[in-house]
Amino acid sequence: MHTVGGRHRGSGAETTSLFCPNQSPGCNTNLSSALGTQTLAANTLLLQVVMLSAYFIDGIAFATESFAGRYYGSGNGAELRRLLWVGGSTSVGLGLTFALAVNLFPQTLFGLLTSHDTVIATMETYVGWLLPILGLGAIAYMLDGYFLGLTAGKVLRNATLLAAGVGFFPLAILSQQVGSPHLLWLALAGLMTGRALTLLWAVPTFLR
Repeated sequence: MHTVGGRHRGSGAETTSLFCPNQSPGCNTNLSSALGTQTLAANTLLLQVVMLSAYFIDGIAFATESFAGRYYGSGNGAELRRLLWVGGSTSVGLGLTFALAVNLFPQTLFGLLTSHDTVIATMETYVGWLLPILGLGAIAYMLDGYFLGLTAGKVLRNATLLAAGVGFFPLAILSQQVGSPHLLWLALAGLMTGRALTLLWAVPTFLR
């Protein structure tokens, strides 16, 4: 059984589909180790911000999962649409709030994580990436809950495999070859973008 943002899921297609987004921060940390100690320290702490926000967004995903199953079972498409709007806007708002907070007050907030000025300066170099990662990641997390509520594990699996294969791994490998931390963050943003877009593309199928 794997954990996603604090959630425990069962086995099968659902677990497979959720494995990669749960492990991508770990992949990012491991890949960062090849880019130098300073980058590793900065990226590790930035990913703590990502994971902290994910725990809060996960609460919305839990609620979305519960209501999605209920509305889908009763064939209530209108409420499903409303649920997607409310859950999506709330999740994105929460994710962007975290991202904007650390972008607007980096010295203060990063100072809570480390006392090393050089690490904080490095974190400020990459903190802008949290805006697309948390904004788009919030949509992906919410839709995880939505499709889990519909028991549509195949949709989650396919979306994750496609996003990882196209949006994450090629850029992550390239970042190692050219030694670019920004490309590594772009890879994580690509994963979140890919998952959000592929899951959004599947939404209309279950509203008919």
